Amino acid sequence: MYLSFSNIKNIFIHFIIGLTLIFIQVYLPQIWINPNLSINFDVLLIYLTCIAFIYKPHQIVYFAFMIGLFQDLVVNIEMLGILSLLKSLSVFLIGRINNFKFLWNKKVKIIYLFVIYLFHFLVYYYVFINNDFYLIAVLSFLQSLACFIIFYIIQKNFFANIFFLNDH
Repeated sequence: MYLSFSNIKNIFIHFIIGLTLIFIQVYLPQIWINPNLSINFDVLLIYLTCIAFIYKPHQIVYFAFMIGLFQDLVVNIEMLGILSLLKSLSVFLIGRINNFKFLWNKKVKIIYLFVIYLFHFLVYYYVFINNDFYLIAVLSFLQSLACFIIFYIIQKNFFANIFFLNDH
């Protein structure tokens, strides 16, 4: 059964973890570029990336949409819906790696994940800033690089045999 007690319990546990990560992300240190613009670590995107490799991607897309919507309500109410769309689209694209896990080598998987992160932050900063394309590109690249490095460290230290960075 799809909605058995254990599945509801797993959904509830991941939802609580997601909410906790949103509140942690609010209090993490930020690098301020100017008084209205900062770079911070998107720990929720990293968490969604981790669970997208553990569970079926179509289940995580719905979860990412709901968590992204809550993140929109907490972090940036002025752009309601942008993070829910970007999180669910990113998780969907990350889940596509599982379709090619025996076809792609490790380098292609790494580049693909980095491009997804870059796309996520490019769209986010384009909607948020919308005038300085050089600044959008630089911020997106730095944010993507920071999130990818954190994901890589987590993957190598805690989930070395589960995730995609292993050549199968």
